[in-house]
Amino acid sequence: DLILGPVGVNFGAGMTGGLAFVRDQARQFPDQVNGELVNYHGIETESMRGYEALLRRHIEAHVAATGSDYAAGLLKDWTHFIRDVWLVVPKAAKLDVLLEEAS
Repeated sequence: DLILGPVGVNFGAGMTGGLAFVRDQARQFPDQVNGELVNYHGIETESMRGYEALLRRHIEAHVAATGSDYAAGLLKDWTHFIRDVWLVVPKAAKLDVLLEEAS
């Protein structure tokens, strides 16, 4: 899932599988997430490049399928956009396995 707006309190409660990308322009996500059940990671680091590439592929596919100007703008301003994105995964998940399954 890709969430481009704000999230409510206790985000991730009940998340048992998969992954989510959350855009956090207001820099409030750490205060909204349920840290007991999920881990969250910035994806602009070298160790997360695979997840960054996965997100980019999904947005590119969305642009190709819909012609979305908004999504195209995210791609155009990728360096800035990616700094606002968190990867959210259940605590029981292993990052390398999730990336393999999602690719």
